[in-house]
Amino acid sequence: MADPTTNVAPEHVFHFHDGKKAHNLQDLRDAIASANEESFAHHVDDENNDFANWAEFVYKNPELAEDLREAADRKRILEVLDAELGRYGGDEAPDDPVPEPEEPDHRKPAKQLHEDPFNPTHPPQSIEHDGEVLHTVSTEAVHHFITKEFVWGLVAGILMGLVIMGVLIQLNLIPV
Repeated sequence: MADPTTNVAPEHVFHFHDGKKAHNLQDLRDAIASANEESFAHHVDDENNDFANWAEFVYKNPELAEDLREAADRKRILEVLDAELGRYGGDEAPDDPVPEPEEPDHRKPAKQLHEDPFNPTHPPQSIEHDGEVLHTVSTEAVHHFITKEFVWGLVAGILMGLVIMGVLIQLNLIPV
């Protein structure tokens, strides 16, 4: 479990729907507190909680992730994060009230898969923003590599077997 005040690697930074970024749990807490309702709702709904996924897969903290999944609203999520940050900082949890929602951002929502990057059975396929694909993960290249390597290995093995068999026949070690 990582220290929630330490920044994560650049590839694990949490990207909010409204453009904000969280490099650690304190950033996450601050961005959630100031996010407009549309941005917050983009990351948390009845089926998904991107904040919990990030806590589980980036910080490797399944207990925090479970607490975040059980939190039903922004206020409760902030309380869970404040409690977690208080465990590390020793300070009292901030008393920042949840601000009034900002004007909604009418850009097309970002589609971002927050799945376990270390689980090859469910890799993210792409990350999109405003209809533009920012990054695509292709498993096709891996399949071609495996197929190509298999075929070359098979051909090399057959040729090696034929050569060895020819040598053994020449040495009269195998009766013909």
